[in-house]
Amino acid sequence: FEGITPTVNATFDKLENGPYLKSDFPFRKRRFSKGVFSKNGVEWLPHENFFQSSEINDYAGDIVREFPPLCDVFRSFIATVLMKDEHLKMVSENAYEIGVHQIRIACDNDNPGFPTPEGAHQDGFDFVGLYCFNIENVTGGESRLLLGKKDGECVFQNVLKVGHGLVINDKLVFHVASPITPLNSGSGYRDICVVTYELILDNSC
Repeated sequence: FEGITPTVNATFDKLENGPYLKSDFPFRKRRFSKGVFSKNGVEWLPHENFFQSSEINDYAGDIVREFPPLCDVFRSFIATVLMKDEHLKMVSENAYEIGVHQIRIACDNDNPGFPTPEGAHQDGFDFVGLYCFNIENVTGGESRLLLGKKDGECVFQNVLKVGHGLVINDKLVFHVASPITPLNSGSGYRDICVVTYELILDNSC
């Protein structure tokens, strides 16, 4: 995807520490909003909390998680990205409820950052999109897709580059990303956006 600007990247600097981490080091910051995505565009929904069952997420499941909503700048940019041909081909005549997670994973000399603290997992949706916005002084963060189960055959293994995205069938594969650590002494971070897609059977909306 294209068009990442300093203004868009600056919105990651305003993310707040996630309060649901099992760590003294705040390695993840997040904002979250929901919307409906169709060939007509993205209609943002009233803000609500995020919830996954413990059957889906054994790290932070069964917790009603409260995150601030996306800012207008980031909403506008994501809506533009989703209206590109590669996403419109996926959505076709359907409509999907989307959950957009704007996330910064941080690390320093003493603390790695964990993109997927729950390990290999599925998120409980139809598709999941992973989009990389910025990488600053880190190594690691390799994405892996595992066929059918947590220890399934690895069918994809790569580090997403800035401006690259990956949309996966959440019903067929598990996904995981390796921890990040500083490339050089100091601190670092990796800015990503995770978009979940859930088919709306009645697409009259």
